[in-house]
Amino acid sequence: MLLKLIQPLPSHQAKAEEFKREFIKYHFSQHGFGGMERYDDYLEWLAFMVKQKDEKNVTQGRVPAETLFVVNKKEDKIIGIVDIRYRLNDYLLQIGGHIGISIRPKYRNRGLGTQALKLALERCKELCKDRVLITCNKTNQASAKMIINNGGVFENEVVEEDGTILQRYWIDNK
Repeated sequence: MLLKLIQPLPSHQAKAEEFKREFIKYHFSQHGFGGMERYDDYLEWLAFMVKQKDEKNVTQGRVPAETLFVVNKKEDKIIGIVDIRYRLNDYLLQIGGHIGISIRPKYRNRGLGTQALKLALERCKELCKDRVLITCNKTNQASAKMIINNGGVFENEVVEEDGTILQRYWIDNK
């Protein structure tokens, strides 16, 4: 496998900021970014991420979660980000799911999302998640393919308030 998941650290600041700039440059959505898009300061975002892992400190309306960088082993470059939610609330059960993945624009359509999801599912196994919900925009065929390639079984579609149609997939992760 070309990829690994790593815990974001202060030493990753320059690489993380480069990663974020690429999304902005190409006007790509930063969904699945662990909230990084709301922070100008990487270290503030990192402190927020550490806080979000603990049920006692989690922001109201959110669930405990961890955010990991997807790193290309060969280049030692952040090529994606993975959010793993430890449980689902009502919103996540319908809209967000257990895992959010975002792959850097230059690295898309190479099968790396499929590999990143496989690694995220392995992490979910460590967290005792044997059934994992993942959602994607109906128009995002690459994400649907990534989910299906990892055993995703389509359940249904839901419509968000803005009219976006999301597809919901379950993965048996035993």
